[in-house]
Amino acid sequence: MCRGYPYNVREAPATVSSIEEFIARLPKAELHVHLEGTVDPATLWKLAERHRTPLFQAGREALANLYSTGDFTAFLQAFKTVCEHIRTPEDYELITYNALRRLAEQNVRYAEVMVSAGVILRKQQNLRSCMEGIEAGYRQAREDFGIRAQWIFDAVRHFGADAVRAVAARAGRHARVTGGEAFPMRARRVLGGLIDALPGRERPHEGRVAMAACAYLNLHRTARDSPEARRG
Repeated sequence: MCRGYPYNVREAPATVSSIEEFIARLPKAELHVHLEGTVDPATLWKLAERHRTPLFQAGREALANLYSTGDFTAFLQAFKTVCEHIRTPEDYELITYNALRRLAEQNVRYAEVMVSAGVILRKQQNLRSCMEGIEAGYRQAREDFGIRAQWIFDAVRHFGADAVRAVAARAGRHARVTGGEAFPMRARRVLGGLIDALPGRERPHEGRVAMAACAYLNLHRTARDSPEARRG
């Protein structure tokens, strides 16, 4: 029996009324979710109001339109808008807590969450401070809902080799931290790096550079739609 689980899985078919209920009550692991991609309209509106952004000035209709994406280009614009609204460690704390709360509502017990570290660095934000906010949101969600999470730093290869090296280096740095006062993160909390690319803008060299850097730092590696992924 899973700890905290309301019933034994082997007995579940006799105790639930439908397959939907059975699935809803199963304990789950979420292995591919982007933190910034979890921001729902209510959370984005709170951020827009907090920072008095053009989206807030445009009103809730603009918010609804942003989430009515009809193609991949519109999706990227929505993702870009979300990232532009996440400006402070407190913002990262908010979105992390809300993301993990919604996962816990679906009975997710463990999540591996991609953090857009490459975007954070490109925005010239302090990645360390942002991660402190993420960790604060995690600690509160862990206390409130019992969910566990680990982070994967996401590098975007079309930002260039130097940019993905920077993400790999910071992933390694954060993964080595064992819980001191200056930066209270456990070593296991950063798993490794994800190398991402926009369709039609793949750059194999940058992908290989980042994968080699992650391997050198003894980090887990993952890549999407690339030869690097197929080579493990």
